[in-house]
Order: sequence, then C-alpha cells, then structure tokens
Amino acid sequence: MRWCLSFAVILGLSVTDAVSFAQQIGAPRQGEAERLASRRPGSGYLEEGGAGYFATAGVVRFQLIEGRLQLDAPRHRKGSQSLDQNGIYESITVTASRGIPSVHYVCQTDKQQLTLSVAEATKLRIESYLPETGDRAVLEQPESGPVTWTVARGDLKDEYEGPTLLHIHQADPVGFRLHCGVIFKCLMQGRSLRQIEAETTAAMIRQVQNDDLIAVSRDEVLDCVERLGASRRSVRFAASKQLLRWGTPVIPIIDLIDANQLSCEQNDRMQSIRRRLKRVENDTPESLATMLVNDSRHWQSIARGLSDDQIRLANQHLGRIGLERLAIPNRRIEQIARDESGLR
Repeated sequence: MRWCLSFAVILGLSVTDAVSFAQQIGAPRQGEAERLASRRPGSGYLEEGGAGYFATAGVVRFQLIEGRLQLDAPRHRKGSQSLDQNGIYESITVTASRGIPSVHYVCQTDKQQLTLSVAEATKLRIESYLPETGDRAVLEQPESGPVTWTVARGDLKDEYEGPTLLHIHQADPVGFRLHCGVIFKCLMQGRSLRQIEAETTAAMIRQVQNDDLIAVSRDEVLDCVERLGASRRSVRFAASKQLLRWGTPVIPIIDLIDANQLSCEQNDRMQSIRRRLKRVENDTPESLATMLVNDSRHWQSIARGLSDDQIRLANQHLGRIGLERLAIPNRRIEQIARDESGLR
C-alpha cells in the first residue's frame, strides 16, 4: 500500500507549504538547542490548532504512558512512503503483527540524520547524527526496564539511564533537546518534555502539600514484596491486594528492587502487579506526579529548580516514607535545616 502523504504530513504539516519535519531540522540553528523545537509559521501543525494531521489522519499515533513513548496500537495503517527533494530525504514504513504496529522512520538533511524505530508498539530506538559537529546520540527504550541515553562526541561518551523519559531529559536537557527536541514535540502533538516536566513538578508540589496524600513508605512496600513469597495463599493475596490499592506511587520503589534477590514466584507476582498498575491512557501531569511523588531520584533531578520552601516540602515527604532526602547546594543547607527544625 502506498500513501499519497509523506510523514511530514503525518506529523501535522501542510502539503502546499511543503514544510516538513526534515526542513525544521535542516533550518539554521539560532541560540540554544531549545530553538530546535520551534515550528515555521503556516505549517499545517499550527493551522490545525496543535495536533494537525498527526492526530486525525496520521498513519500512526504516539502516546506517553508512564513517562515512556509508545504507539497507540489501534491507530495505525500499514504501508510505506518516501520523499527525496531539495536535499531532504524522508521515509517511513509501518508494519503490524496481530494488530500490534511497528514503525521505521528515516530523516536525512545536511544538518541531521535521524532514525526512529518502534518494534511491537513499545520498544523504541532513536539514533541521531549531527554532521556539523560529529555528535551522535542513541535513545533506547525497551519494553520494560531502564531507558538509556548515550551521547558521543569524538572520543568522549556520556551514558545515562532512568525509568522514564523525564529522568533522561533531566540528566541531559541540552543534548536531549538538540538531538530529539523537534521529533518529540511532533510525536507528542506539540508538547515538549520540558513543558510536561514543569507541569508534573507543579502537580508533585501540590500533592505533597495535600494532607490527604497517601504516604507509602519504602519499608511497607518491601514488606509486601517479601510477603509475595509466603507459603500461605491468603498472605500472598493480601500483599498483592495492598500493593494494588496503593497504586502507581509504589512503582518507583518496586522498580528499584533487585530481581536477583527475589524468588521466581515473587518476580512473577511482581510483574503481574506491575502490569495491572500500568496505565492505558495518555499521561497527565497529575498521573505522572502520582507515579513520581515517591521517586527520590526524580526529586533529586528537579531539586535545582525548586525553591527553598518546595525543597522543605519534598524532604518532609521523603522523610515520612523512609527515602533519602534531597542533596542541597552547600550555601543553602544550613538555612533550610534551620527552617525545617523550626517546623518540627
């Protein structure tokens, strides 16, 4: 099957203007890497109010689920298309097996060479090469387990990993936006990861200010995981029920548990609970905040952007649930410690 629209149109760009995603990449950079995320006026993306063809008539559509990108499986059409003009080459192929789509997209300009591959809806890999600087980057998101981000320039290589794309972006915001800022904003229908992070952080602060927030301690979660290996079925059932009742706030804690320290039965039951807790709808700032509010790693990654009052709130929450408090720049530690003492 051949499509009459290129992936530039799928990403929400008009045919008449011929303003493709590739042309955005190929446009001269001005200032910092964040400018890569801007779109040229007159594109179908803007004319359609934010989602354009990508949301309505696109051959594939992406979702952000628990901070990870995946294809919206029911919304795909199999086929392939390529375009080679004005020094820009694009191609896309969509296949499916038992209704589960896979995508392979290539974009090449004199500014960037980018490949996006998604296998079985959830296994994502993005490779980016910038000819002008020789920089290379690879984003690898498996079906489960940590997301990895590798950036190489000459003989220097930096590697990062985290449970979500938000963790990766916080670890290397400039490099991430430089290599993936435009494509991610397209796939997420006009919203950048920086915008999503800001909204999620605001929701996390609101939640820790809320006295009704369920504070699930690390020890309580570990106790339930231990009881998943009990010989009595009633004990195992009660532990599973409690973990499910707590919901997504337990995810950051159970994801840090070393599977090698658990029995096969415990691992199987943990994976079953993890699958049952998985969202099926697009993330919202509130849902992401609920999942990340007990994640000390994420709190630490956003700490540099928090006010003193917000750090105090975060540390009070992390202390209540038995997690490590935020490391604070030396010049602020003494004052915040005094303020926290005054609150007790």
